[in-house]
Amino acid sequence: MTRRSVRFRKLTDNGDNRGFSYKASKEALAFSQKIVDLHIVSIVPGAIRGNHFHIDRNEVIYVIYQSQWLFVYDEGENSTVRNHEITGSGCIEIAVSANCAHAIKNTGRKDLLIFAASNGKYDPDLPCTRRRVVVE
Repeated sequence: MTRRSVRFRKLTDNGDNRGFSYKASKEALAFSQKIVDLHIVSIVPGAIRGNHFHIDRNEVIYVIYQSQWLFVYDEGENSTVRNHEITGSGCIEIAVSANCAHAIKNTGRKDLLIFAASNGKYDPDLPCTRRRVVVE
């Protein structure tokens, strides 16, 4: 990705009778460059996480879902806010460029599982994450 953008990719479930199995795409790994921060969270029904952007780091977000949810984002300050509604079950890989605000709202009835990797270290004393509300 050469400009600010957000890209979605539905991943193929390569699991078997033991459970699901998803693999990150080569494009997402190249986009994230060197992963130096990884956090794992859940989002309960009705809750929102995000409503922020990262000043100087790209982020790849993996959402494992079994219900409906909404990914809301922009491509920079004063740009159009866009909604991407997902239903069903599976795993979505979302590559988010620096300065693109983003949020996930769980509009379904089951928890969402989120893995987010970025190429910048989280440092609470030097926050590169800034709040910009895209969904309430």
